[in-house]
Amino acid sequence: MFSMAEIWGMRQDGSNPRLHIKKYPEEKRERYLSQKELSDLGAVLKEAEEIGVDDIYAISAIRLLIFTGCCLNEIMSLKWTEVDFANSCLRLSDSKTGARVVHTGPPALDLLKNLKRQPKKPAKLLQRKLNWIYPPRSPTFASMTSATPSPPVPS
Repeated sequence: MFSMAEIWGMRQDGSNPRLHIKKYPEEKRERYLSQKELSDLGAVLKEAEEIGVDDIYAISAIRLLIFTGCCLNEIMSLKWTEVDFANSCLRLSDSKTGARVVHTGPPALDLLKNLKRQPKKPAKLLQRKLNWIYPPRSPTFASMTSATPSPPVPS
């Protein structure tokens, strides 16, 4: 934040107090849900469906993350053209490591087939037009995904 304040002219150049402090190296970690955690999560998702939670896309995205092991961004930017039902896989065109194929089992494919059958509502127009499986969460989606933060609004 200090660096952005310098860029925006709100602080003097070189005034960041952490300028010469070295960061600790990030250690790669792997964490998997335990059988109990998976069971609890499944129960909560099922309960949400039963009480009629309006956003079936959120529930299905969580399930697809579990079924595929994909990263959140890979699932949230997944397009129908990347789903290969015939070969039981997702052909991701743009992941962190480039294009890759994720082989899927019947639960993931069934989930996607059921999503495809959902009635098309007018609110999902952008989702259909861009071929996304999961719609953007907000009309300002493009501004939220911008790499450059907006400068503060003067008061």
